[in-house]
Amino acid sequence: MGKRILTEVGSILGITIVLALVGLSLVTTGDAAAPGDIVPNAARFLFGATGIALGLWTLLLIAGSLALRHRPVGVRIGVHLLSAVIAVGVNTGLLALVAGPADSGWSGLIIAIALGAGAVLLVAAIIAVLVTELLIVSPRRRSR
Repeated sequence: MGKRILTEVGSILGITIVLALVGLSLVTTGDAAAPGDIVPNAARFLFGATGIALGLWTLLLIAGSLALRHRPVGVRIGVHLLSAVIAVGVNTGLLALVAGPADSGWSGLIIAIALGAGAVLLVAAIIAVLVTELLIVSPRRRSR
C-alpha cells in the first residue's frame, strides 16, 4: 500500500474516531458516575454499538483508496462517504437482526442506540473525509 493511501485511510479513521469519541462523550456525560468515566463510557459506546461499521468501513476505505487513487477529489469524497453510510447501514441491520427476534422488549432500544451511535459516526466521518481529502491529501498532490 502506498504512502498516500496509508496517509489517507489512517487520517480519515483517526479523525473519525477522535471526533466520534468527542461527540459520544458529550452525549454520554450524564451516564458517568465520575468525570473520569466519560471517555471510557464513550469508547465502549462507540466500539460496542458501531464496531461492525468501523471494521467494514476500514475495509471499504482501503479498497476505495486503492481503486480511486488517480480519480478526482470529488469522486473520492463521494465514494468514501457512501461507504460510511453503507457500513453504518449494515451495522444497524445486523444489530436489528440480532436484537429483533429477542422477545425481551429491548430490541427497539438496541436499534435506537445503534442508530444514535451510527449518526454520530456518520457526522464524524463526513468531517474527517472532507478534512482529509481537501486539507491533507489534496495539497500534497497540488505541490508535486
